[in-house]
Amino acid sequence: MLEINMFGTKLRNMRLDVISSDIEGNYPQCHDDSVTLSAMLPPPAKVCGPRFLNATTYPNFLQSPGYPAITQNGLDCVWVITASEPQMMVRIDVIDSDVQTSFDYLSCKDSRVTAFNGPSVFSNTILFWCGVSRPSLQSTGPAMTVQFTTQNSNEKRGFKLKYLETNETFRCGGIVNVTTNEDTILGGPYGGIQDCHWTIHAPTNTNIQVDITNVEGPIIRPPCHSSYLELYDGINTLGNNGSTTPGKWCGIFSSQYISSGNIITVRVHIEDWRYDGLQLYIRAGHFNVSSNEVLSAYFDNTILTSPNYPFDCPRLTESTWKIEGGDRNSYIKITVLKSILDNSDGCRIDYMEAFDGPDSNAPSLGRWCGESTPTKTGSASTMYLKFKSDSSYNLGRRFKIRYRLESRLDPTGTGFSLVWRIVVCCISGIVVVGMIVITIRLRANRKRQPLTTQK
Repeated sequence: MLEINMFGTKLRNMRLDVISSDIEGNYPQCHDDSVTLSAMLPPPAKVCGPRFLNATTYPNFLQSPGYPAITQNGLDCVWVITASEPQMMVRIDVIDSDVQTSFDYLSCKDSRVTAFNGPSVFSNTILFWCGVSRPSLQSTGPAMTVQFTTQNSNEKRGFKLKYLETNETFRCGGIVNVTTNEDTILGGPYGGIQDCHWTIHAPTNTNIQVDITNVEGPIIRPPCHSSYLELYDGINTLGNNGSTTPGKWCGIFSSQYISSGNIITVRVHIEDWRYDGLQLYIRAGHFNVSSNEVLSAYFDNTILTSPNYPFDCPRLTESTWKIEGGDRNSYIKITVLKSILDNSDGCRIDYMEAFDGPDSNAPSLGRWCGESTPTKTGSASTMYLKFKSDSSYNLGRRFKIRYRLESRLDPTGTGFSLVWRIVVCCISGIVVVGMIVITIRLRANRKRQPLTTQK
């Protein structure tokens, strides 16, 4: 059997007879116009390893040539994985992937691994992947074909996967344990309609950081009804959205999320024909979002949110904001739009506090917690805000605050200051007096004018 790969087209079980040739050159050199079958043939089988593999209920492993050493350029390896019985299916889980990709992530044009739903590369494509994606997938019949092609390996390691046979229906998702030692990667590509749920567990007394990156797919704008990614802080089962308010993304984006505790739920819901490139880098550790920020206030409204908003803040968070603006003729005013904090006597557990000055040594304007939404007005052009949370775990720890600069010369907030009002009044008075003077003079002139008689 001869297999030719030319310009991306595969011909199998083909007989090639050269009937005639009209190529310039002298045999046997043929020089630049030669036809070299060896250049069109895939690498020898010994480079790629055995082509036909048998799947069993016990996992076996397949890896790219030379893995984990640098992958060769110009590879075209094909493996056919077959189950032992017609009613069985083949499942693969990618353990490691370091395959050259490019800016055009959707096409994986430099190098790719492709899985076909059958015993040849002419079967329907299940999906292809490149980069660091680690998908899990399954055939619908007793065979799956895996093809690995490299145009430019760019010193990448290649891939390693495990395969086995199963009679269970494939469902993406499951329970994933993450550690503090290395990133765990969840990623696409995804094809067809899927609804994947992962529950991510980290060691006790740690929390979880998720970096979401390289997302390319249909340009879907919020509210993201058809295809989206959701993250829940805690355990969230299908149909139960009550554990915490989820964050939802769709379209093309990159983001970061830090959990409050050591468990999160990841949901990927796909209704489009293809949604490629989703990658989540997940790691356990002791992450916090504590910060000290300096903000500028203006006469327009500006919004300040809790760390990690709209998600809950991690435990043991302490953040401060110094709001500055204007001069001695202005002051800061804040309005709490949303507050979901632990409610305790004296707001000792989780709380926000405002200070009438540049730091916490200034007079306190009050502390609040629970669902309180107060308005605080300072006496100076600087206000200091402090947020603190303890180590307890709850299902709500977030807030949203509006702040703005107010002018003492404009107590009504209309933007028309007292100085300008005085100036306008003075000008108006001068105009009125001037008009009166002119009117009096005109009348006096009329009285002094002599009467004329008509001859």
